[in-house]
Amino acid sequence: MSETSKDNLKDFLKTYSEEDIEKIRENKIQLVTVEEFQSVYRMQEKQRELIELEREEDSGKRETSILDILQIIVLGVLSILCVMYLLKDYIHLHLIH
Repeated sequence: MSETSKDNLKDFLKTYSEEDIEKIRENKIQLVTVEEFQSVYRMQEKQRELIELEREEDSGKRETSILDILQIIVLGVLSILCVMYLLKDYIHLHLIH
């Protein structure tokens, strides 16, 4: 590492002791500035928002199909027939036996 790099490192790490700075150099620890961290955080937040919007759009795009409507009608008719069968003795319906 050049001397100017070391000096720059000391400028960024004013709160660290000389020993800590040496450990950082020896272990080649990656340092991130506050601005870099905030930038990445904002970018991730925007990505999360976009993903959430896409999910909402996908759930809203599902249109009711003919099969869905037919299924609802069939279930309704079957429900009515079941109720009629259960109540046949009370409402005196002549159903096929």
